[in-house]
Amino acid sequence: MRKILLSLLIVNFLLVGFNLAKAQVENQQDIGILPTNPFYFLKNWLGRLTIALTPDPLKRTEKEITFAEEKIKEAQIIAQSAPQKINAIKRALENYKAAQERLVNRLEKLPAVSQNPNVEKIIDTVVKKSLEHENLFKELENKFAAPSKISAQTFDEIKSKKDEVLAQIFGKDDPMIITEKLENIETEIVAIELTSAGLPLVEMPPIKPRVAEILKRLEDRTQDVKLKEKISNEFRKKIEDIKSETEQSPDKSKAILEEINKLDVDKQTIILNELQKRIEQKEIKSLVEAAQSKVVEFVKEIPKDMAQEKAKSLIDSVKNLIGQINDKLNALTQAGQKIPTDYTALFENAQKHFENGLAAYDKQDFGQSFGQLNSAYSILTSLIDKLNIVYPQKEDLSKILTDLESEFRHWQDKISGLANEDSNKTDANKILNEISRLLSQAKSEIDSNNIDAGRFILTQIKELFTKIRTLFAAIAKPLSPR
Repeated sequence: MRKILLSLLIVNFLLVGFNLAKAQVENQQDIGILPTNPFYFLKNWLGRLTIALTPDPLKRTEKEITFAEEKIKEAQIIAQSAPQKINAIKRALENYKAAQERLVNRLEKLPAVSQNPNVEKIIDTVVKKSLEHENLFKELENKFAAPSKISAQTFDEIKSKKDEVLAQIFGKDDPMIITEKLENIETEIVAIELTSAGLPLVEMPPIKPRVAEILKRLEDRTQDVKLKEKISNEFRKKIEDIKSETEQSPDKSKAILEEINKLDVDKQTIILNELQKRIEQKEIKSLVEAAQSKVVEFVKEIPKDMAQEKAKSLIDSVKNLIGQINDKLNALTQAGQKIPTDYTALFENAQKHFENGLAAYDKQDFGQSFGQLNSAYSILTSLIDKLNIVYPQKEDLSKILTDLESEFRHWQDKISGLANEDSNKTDANKILNEISRLLSQAKSEIDSNNIDAGRFILTQIKELFTKIRTLFAAIAKPLSPR
């Protein structure tokens, strides 16, 4: 009892000090005092104490999200009103990073939506706030990321923690539902931006490239193997969606490529490479290849430290792919499989580009390094896809089958929940019936160890899901800004 009374007295004392300090600040009613104020430590301490004393895990997580948002807005306000106060901005960002670290831990401990439906509200809030913070954070990074201000490493560490938060929610619900939330909220944010600028919603840019960039970033950031697999699967499906839209017409493909051009350079590279190896129409393929060349030329012209960062990112990606292919080739050789000479030649060519990229990097010719590494990456991603298609393993097909069964259940719920009774919905239900039949057939073939037959059926199912996504886009009503 004494401890409780003492704690209450301390909190009461701090509240008085906090309110006095807050009263000194004008025009900051929503955020309160800033890191420029000598009483800021009281506000920060009290905020964390309030969270710690909240008994309910869900409400505690909600308060942590609010606390994190407060920190990023503090940095934004100082950046606008007193940009010379770098230490105060840095302090707010460090508090934001710490809040993200705590949020990761809190999300890890929460149950899945299937165990507690109230968790979905947390997921919605995390997605919305994470995407809203994207633009705020980019503005701060563009303005203050410099050796004389705030180091690029500091910003990268914060981005890493921010992405870890978003990645965590993929373990709390169906990954397809999470991806859908990402796309819906990103659409709402862009719609609000257009409306605020006085532009009509018909000028809405393609959203899927932005979502693909986020998914790829989350895949790269997360260390959890299961989460990485879930996010990677969603990224591949989003690439298929972009590919389908890109092939609709040259005008559509140009609009999508323009949007890809706005993404971070290393993610541009990956998305364009993925499209280039999937698209078969010559005219569209040439547009993608031209966009790839522009990325390489762009990296050669940007500041040296930025080019170094982009090249370093590709080095890590290429190393990872080389390791994967080495493991695959060794396993096939041990199993007595003869690898075609054109496959080994491709691998050797990619390794040569990689070595040239490393040599250019050592010479600090980062633009040349990026070009060589980009070539290596493109060859390796194409090669690993070929190896997985030609030499699939039973466990690989079983995993793909499980993912497709999950996707089937998702689309069953989505299509049945729509009130629209039109030809598109009728066609979608027909395709779902065909997918259901093929899923049973694929399971039978895989269980019987008929790998080639199982692989062929899974390819058919994937193509049908692409049609389902196209039909659903025509059925579903467009979002309007809130």
